[in-house]
Amino acid sequence: NDQMQQIKDQKQKINNQLNASEENNQNLQQKLNQMEKDVINLKKNLDDKTYEMQNLLQSQQQKEFESSRQLMEFNLKINKGTQSFNELQKAKQQELDDANNQIDELKRVITKQVNEIQVINQQITFREQQAQLQAQVAKNILNEKEAQIDELNDKIKENEKRRVQLENLQKVQELSLIHI
Repeated sequence: NDQMQQIKDQKQKINNQLNASEENNQNLQQKLNQMEKDVINLKKNLDDKTYEMQNLLQSQQQKEFESSRQLMEFNLKINKGTQSFNELQKAKQQELDDANNQIDELKRVITKQVNEIQVINQQITFREQQAQLQAQVAKNILNEKEAQIDELNDKIKENEKRRVQLENLQKVQELSLIHI
């Protein structure tokens, strides 16, 4: 009778362990599901950032191209201005002064354009570095989440093994009960 009670107690203990193991498995599965959702969101955010940075880069390149085109136009103008200057040397001093003023103005505009191009280049470089940093951060988070998912999967496998062992133990206990 004592032996029967011991076996019943052991069976109850095993059942309790099985229930705890099942509950633990469910909790781990919920965590895993949440992490998988997080990974999907992180991937989407990374894609959105990449798309946004590509658009930004394209826009900056367009501005740089436009500035370069204007610079070429101003170079043509300064060449024409220099030509006029040479012809006007033979003419009145006042006309010579006008040509000098025109060249000075064109030089100022060209300097301004060159400065704008440099600023645009700096902005592009900065934004590229920002995009790389953001991508690296997102990649690191992604790697971390994937490692956590692997860890959770390992825990679930361990729990599954434990559950199978407990079920086997339960069967042995039941067989023992039958023999008694």
